[in-house]
Amino acid sequence: MAGTTRAAIEVRALARTRSLQSLAADFGVSHETVRVVIRVVEVADDGRGG
Repeated sequence: MAGTTRAAIEVRALARTRSLQSLAADFGVSHETVRVVIRVVEVADDGRGG
């Protein structure tokens, strides 16, 4: 994923219907990486920073 915004947006959209493991396999990263990307976007959207 290499930190790209486009990939993060795609992961977030797909996370609603796909498992972390499935997304990780598609993007060639660990499921922990996918979890972090999803969490970082949620925190940013929340606006409270934590």
